[in-house]
Amino acid sequence: MSLDQLKLCDTPARSETEVALGVAEGRAAAGLGLAAMARRHGLAFLPLARERYDLILCRRDYFDAPVSRLLEFTRGKAFAARANALEGYDVSGLGTVHYNAA
Repeated sequence: MSLDQLKLCDTPARSETEVALGVAEGRAAAGLGLAAMARRHGLAFLPLARERYDLILCRRDYFDAPVSRLLEFTRGKAFAARANALEGYDVSGLGTVHYNAA
């Protein structure tokens, strides 16, 4: 597809849902969004990159009960099943500490 073949929306989409609807309704040729939204609207999806999201917190808070409960929940079977159902999410390394500042 060449650049001059792209249909650009007059108003930028404010969410992945709006992007998917714009493409599904023919108001846009393509858009940046989530695999789950593309599938929900019966669209093809081409992954462009993998991205990791991190939780940033003070070192002392890592050991507090609320953070422990959050990590326990996100490592559970129900959370993994929901992520799998959405497609496009990899929660296998969830909870791994990537940077531990002194």
